[in-house]
Amino acid sequence: MAQLAAGSESESERELAPRRPTMATLNTLAIKAPVDVDFRDITYVAGKTTILQGVTGRFSSGQLTAIMGSSGAGKSSLMDILTGNRLRGVSGSVLVNGKPRNLQRFRRVSCYVMQEDILQPNLKLIEAMMVAARLKLDPDLSEHQRRAVVDEVLAALGLSHCSSTFTDKLSGGERKRFSIAQELVNNPSVIFIDEPTTGLDHQASSLCVRLLKELAHQGRTIICSIHQPGAAVFKQFDQLYVMTTGRCAYQGATNRLLPFLDAVGFECPVHYNPADYVIEILHDSSKETIDQLVNRVKNGKCLITDPEAKSSCSFSSQELSLTESQEDWTEKKLSTKCTPFFVQFSVLWQRTTIQIMRSKVTLLFLLAAYVSGGLATGLAFFQIGNNGEKPLAHFNFMATTLVTASYGQILAPTMMYPSEVTLVKRECKNGWYSLNSYVFAVTTARLPFMHGVAVVYVFFSYFLAGQPLELDRFLWYTLLFLIVSVVSESYGLFFGSIFRPQMGAIIAPAFVSPLLVLWQYNMGAYHTTPLFMRIIMSTSFFRLGMIAMILALMEDRKQMDCPEIFCPFSYPKTLLELVGADGQDMTVNIAGLLAMILVVRVMWYLTLRIRLSSDLYSTCCNCVYKLKKR
Repeated sequence: MAQLAAGSESESERELAPRRPTMATLNTLAIKAPVDVDFRDITYVAGKTTILQGVTGRFSSGQLTAIMGSSGAGKSSLMDILTGNRLRGVSGSVLVNGKPRNLQRFRRVSCYVMQEDILQPNLKLIEAMMVAARLKLDPDLSEHQRRAVVDEVLAALGLSHCSSTFTDKLSGGERKRFSIAQELVNNPSVIFIDEPTTGLDHQASSLCVRLLKELAHQGRTIICSIHQPGAAVFKQFDQLYVMTTGRCAYQGATNRLLPFLDAVGFECPVHYNPADYVIEILHDSSKETIDQLVNRVKNGKCLITDPEAKSSCSFSSQELSLTESQEDWTEKKLSTKCTPFFVQFSVLWQRTTIQIMRSKVTLLFLLAAYVSGGLATGLAFFQIGNNGEKPLAHFNFMATTLVTASYGQILAPTMMYPSEVTLVKRECKNGWYSLNSYVFAVTTARLPFMHGVAVVYVFFSYFLAGQPLELDRFLWYTLLFLIVSVVSESYGLFFGSIFRPQMGAIIAPAFVSPLLVLWQYNMGAYHTTPLFMRIIMSTSFFRLGMIAMILALMEDRKQMDCPEIFCPFSYPKTLLELVGADGQDMTVNIAGLLAMILVVRVMWYLTLRIRLSSDLYSTCCNCVYKLKKR
């Protein structure tokens, strides 16, 4: 009852409790070195369009910095470049503590909280946090130590009161703070956050940014991209980086923005939000005026530190250099241990298993569909198993079974998996786990649950249809149903990783339908089928399944019952010859199905790999767009 009460309370009630949380230093976590992020002359060209035009800047530790600008100013592109998610088409340099960035090491001490708060479903907040702790913290820590870290992070972000709440029941402000809490588990030195206030009301936005400011003042470097914050939120940022048309129009202290604008002839009205005012200037001013602002800060090379001074360069060689001892100490402090593959696999397998077991509605619907389908199939072909008078009924029974296996598993992942891809992309890029461990964990965790319920269909359909009461035939029948289901699910995961749910729901059935038809091509005259058509037919998992199932149920059987004087198809061998299955090896067809599972799963893996690479994915999307225009 307490859990239900926690999940059903209103957002306003639950936001009231953590309104004034006391931020405590995260003492349990290892103290890491401060990290300053510098970028110089960053230019980004996508196709024929120049997105960023030689911008320069510095984001210092211990400060909360806002990258602000209107839509299309280049905020997201700059964030992607600094996090290392975008490398192609980029020139310039990114420095960490004055040294060229080592991307692999940098990703271990940084994280990127994306705008969409897509969270793992069917997990309580504390469970999701413990998953993050097991994947991100030192593998040598005990479970008790990990729990202490999690409790400390939740207390610091004001989330302890909802630790038993399921993630999908969290309010908007709690979801945003929870997204940050998951990344804060391993105490990253640099935190990038894309639009932290999107979708939040004024109170929740102010609370979220205030907590980020306190986290930054503990020594972290926190950079937020934000479109147009309210006045109260704007004042909480320490530093501001204003962008327009891919250039820097202001870099410096937030409270120095208005004096800077006033010095160039723009006086902000009293009681007017400075954030709104600077965006309006950049939107409404002429190119010459914008060029004046950009030149004033030398496109980010100068930092406004004093209202009396026009500009003050902050990037002296002395500031950016480190002594040899400092460099060694810094790298030692920034180093982190990688979680072993087996640990990643184990944690992800447990998480996926819990999520599937708690998806009771999905499992019940799937079970109901298989029970009703098995009863319908068994009654439609009631006791035809030993009837030699109706040869087509045997083929139709097998075809119905495999159609059920195909469509029963392809649509669910096609419709539900696209949201999972975004989540995997975020977690992999933030160093939670490798894509290899994720693919293996999801594949093995789904097998017993998503396909285990299919046994009820096999049971009802097989025995109601009066198929031979032989254990080996029943087991082969069951195995073939499950293998075809796994092939179909593999296609569903593949399409779900490429298309949105609406598009995938159209493309997946349209792709599978021709494969279902190919098995009937030239039936009765298979030996006269041209070689190239045989090759095409062999690509149909449905045909491979049909041939294997016909062999499993018809090979080496006695003559079937025949109420007429003469039934030419009462001999199972005749039916095998009709579809060209006579002389074929069932294990070869099963091997073909297993190979198809492997091939499609590899395609799914490669698609995820492309999706994880922003540069490669953008290139593929551009190629598809150009083909569509032609």
